[in-house]
Amino acid sequence: MPQDLSLTTAYVFRGIADAASRTCALYQQKQPLRRVLTAGILPGKRIFHIFIFLVLAISSFVAQPPVHAQQGLYSDVDRLLSNGYAAEVVINHKISEGSPIYRIIDAAIRHDPDRETEFRHLGLNMLSGLPRSACAGSAFSPSRPWSSIEYEPIDPKTVAEVARLYFEEDKKLTYLRPSDSHGNFPVDELVNLTKQDSFWYRVLPVRDHPLPNAVFVSLYQEGERIVVDGNLGGLDRATRDGEEMVPVVFHYNPKKNVPVSQFSGLVSGEEIIDIYESDGVRVTSMPDWTAGDFHSMMSLEEIDARFQIPEQDDVDEELWTRIKLDLQQNGFTFPLLILLGGGESRLFYSAERVAVARSMGEKTLPVAFFYDYDDLPYPNSGCALLIAGEERGTPVGISELTGSNYGLGSPGGPPLPPSPPP
Repeated sequence: MPQDLSLTTAYVFRGIADAASRTCALYQQKQPLRRVLTAGILPGKRIFHIFIFLVLAISSFVAQPPVHAQQGLYSDVDRLLSNGYAAEVVINHKISEGSPIYRIIDAAIRHDPDRETEFRHLGLNMLSGLPRSACAGSAFSPSRPWSSIEYEPIDPKTVAEVARLYFEEDKKLTYLRPSDSHGNFPVDELVNLTKQDSFWYRVLPVRDHPLPNAVFVSLYQEGERIVVDGNLGGLDRATRDGEEMVPVVFHYNPKKNVPVSQFSGLVSGEEIIDIYESDGVRVTSMPDWTAGDFHSMMSLEEIDARFQIPEQDDVDEELWTRIKLDLQQNGFTFPLLILLGGGESRLFYSAERVAVARSMGEKTLPVAFFYDYDDLPYPNSGCALLIAGEERGTPVGISELTGSNYGLGSPGGPPLPPSPPP
């Protein structure tokens, strides 16, 4: 038990004992009932201590939930992220079950510490659109009413109806059913939607890319677009088996979010940066960059001009050798990470890797974009600080990936098809 909680507990028990003693004494003196009942009200200081005790007790429970609850939260988050579910889908699902967002972010970081910056910035960007329950009741901002809806009342049960509810009424399916989906929807409708040449991320040819049973569908309020993920294992299986319905997971994108297929060609990194800096338009987050998901290619010339890329003499020799060997054996098995926002763009993982690729004659490199939290209401609130972690204002996470497991083993196995996603 925290020290401040222990001290306050001692004050409360002492106050309760005093109150009980005074109440019994008055009752034995046959005082009026009103006075006997009010005798239990503690002196001013004790009232304050009890108030603080209750606040701390509730806060302690929220901050330190039962171990089994923490394990259950982590187990769910770990399973969903491991199966290729986008972090935003996982966050919305666990919030709909009553978990506070900062606990969900902690569980996601525990699942993959290398994605810490991504998870924290995503949580902060989502914050103003979430219900107060997402912060365990903390009044962090005048939040919108929670617009989560259930699957059962939807009629007809079509992707088009789910899209209409979102586009016209801003209502979303957030709770994942036992099948780890938002519900079952018609196979024929989804097959027709896949005929559009639209996608919101690409996939590098790496091994063991998650292939979930559910079909991912991304809905865009910008232009009222419906985009089906190209990772179509579940849909292919349902079509082959003659099934009429298939599990679907929906991704919701508010105004000024667009699929990457909107940009011209594969090498569109600079265009994505320019449209964000000029109009605030963002590309949709990919499910998992560590599995090889990326947005676009970007010319090494543009990367070199925008970021500070070191010369070989400025890079540790051992690190340079390790990166070069990795690139020679495996190529780029996951993308460069670029964080946009705050009036600048920042490169993670890593300038040294770019320098080695440049020395090897590479012309274009895969990139994935993330966004800093902009116009966050009450940025110093307790909830925001819990999401941001101790290094608020400074990008954290994104470890020295050249020393991690990502991309350092032979990919092996047949490559997945090129973009749009397999």
